[in-house]
Amino acid sequence: MLKLSESQRAALASDRVAQFHARGVAHLRGRYPRETAQTTDADLRTLLDAAITRGKPWRVTSEFDVLRLSECLLLHGPDFAVTEAFTWARHILRRDDLTGRQKMTAIADYEAFHAGVSR
Repeated sequence: MLKLSESQRAALASDRVAQFHARGVAHLRGRYPRETAQTTDADLRTLLDAAITRGKPWRVTSEFDVLRLSECLLLHGPDFAVTEAFTWARHILRRDDLTGRQKMTAIADYEAFHAGVSR
């Protein structure tokens, strides 16, 4: 059986995060070139980390859904699902009967229908 040292596990985890950051930055820049034009890669990595952290209690944990949440943070700002303006999103994200994927799909559907945001 293969045994990894703590430092080897940490190095693998760090590499996985770096790979996710690279894919996430490329995704956000490719999908939202105007919105990210004045944003540094470091700031986009911070936004991706915020999406990971904020998504955990809502069970938004797959890469696909974390990227969708990062889009919300990019387009709506760090107060997404926190302030009164985003009560609708908070209600969706707090639902225990939905998976993370279903929550992010419900948010995309709401935005497409109510706000004219298409993703």
